[in-house]
Amino acid sequence: MLLHTAEYWMDSLKLEPHPEGGFFREVYRSGDSTSIYFLLAGDEFSAFHRLRKDEIWHFYDGSPLLVHTLTADGKHKMRRLHNNMEKNTSPQITIPRKTWLAGEVEKAAGYSLIGCTMAPAFNYDDFELGDESSLVKLYPRHKKLIQRLTRQIHVVLQD
Repeated sequence: MLLHTAEYWMDSLKLEPHPEGGFFREVYRSGDSTSIYFLLAGDEFSAFHRLRKDEIWHFYDGSPLLVHTLTADGKHKMRRLHNNMEKNTSPQITIPRKTWLAGEVEKAAGYSLIGCTMAPAFNYDDFELGDESSLVKLYPRHKKLIQRLTRQIHVVLQD
């Protein structure tokens, strides 16, 4: 049984909406590294994205987080981020740079509170949000997964 709720963590940690989905707050930054809190609740998901640097995800609280990766050779791998070692999980996962990744809460009524650490430090220039049609062309065998875990981003041009 969970001791806290997603709302408790969002308020306590002062989390804000993240472009890939969910909520986050940067808690540490130096020229060498960055660290954030990141929370997904219910049916929210972290949309497919990739980074130019390695990223380490750490589990803190809640339900297991299902982490999906798509590699350059076309393979899909799903790992469970959580601290219950009897349930085939890991409390820490490293995502190699340039690997497409997405995350979703295993239990629709739950939440996952994690941390992400990057070294060298995160920069939005190193972040690429996945486009559904481009990813489906690269990974046609995983079309349903990609459609479920991508977002349509609309840019409104200012006059």
